[in-house]
Amino acid sequence: MRSEKKRVHRINKENTFFQVETENGGEEYNAKKVILATGFKEVLPDISRVKEFYGKSLFSCPFCDGWELRDRALAVIANDQRALHMAKMVSNWTNDLIIFTNGNNILSLEEQALLKGYGININEKKIATFIGEDGMLNKIQLEDGTTVLREGGFITAEWKQAASFDSTLKYTLNEHGGIETDTWQRTNTEGGVLACGDTRIAGPSQLIAAAGEGSMAAISVNAALIEEKFNQDKQHA
Repeated sequence: MRSEKKRVHRINKENTFFQVETENGGEEYNAKKVILATGFKEVLPDISRVKEFYGKSLFSCPFCDGWELRDRALAVIANDQRALHMAKMVSNWTNDLIIFTNGNNILSLEEQALLKGYGININEKKIATFIGEDGMLNKIQLEDGTTVLREGGFITAEWKQAASFDSTLKYTLNEHGGIETDTWQRTNTEGGVLACGDTRIAGPSQLIAAAGEGSMAAISVNAALIEEKFNQDKQHA
């Protein structure tokens, strides 16, 4: 086993092997099995200075970072139906929560009444920028010039596959753009393409979950190669 710090340009299936070609006229590698573990990229809302605060006082996963922001004045920033779910999760950590829909009317009257019944306010004005220092949020400035004091919050980011290589591998994607697999991490690509970790975009991004899936993918590949060896030896017996 060895590691190559090269970017993959293309993966194709040729007979019983997969051909993996690297960028810039690089080398070609043949493989009996392929495990895709390239993760995903987060696409943040197009709001001024959002990247300065993301990962320090603005996050995307309440399960990962909610405890650290507990008992603070928090914001949920979402422009789609995930706002309701996110607000419910974040309300577990604070009693001072405002949903910012960034100029969108996305919550029904029934949903608004439900949230307000739990003391969760809703602001539908468009956000101009974030204010603070060293990545620590202090205020959210709206396009009408008003500011709202907030000490942190959660953003609903979009996810997309991090890998950009060309491929003839015809695996199925889920509604979020993640690669679908069975419980053994196998895709529906004939011949042995597996996927694990965030490249599946199947739930919260967790290191421990990705590591477990990586282990399962390795077990699956090893078992398949052993089975193929015995079948091949049987044919030549």
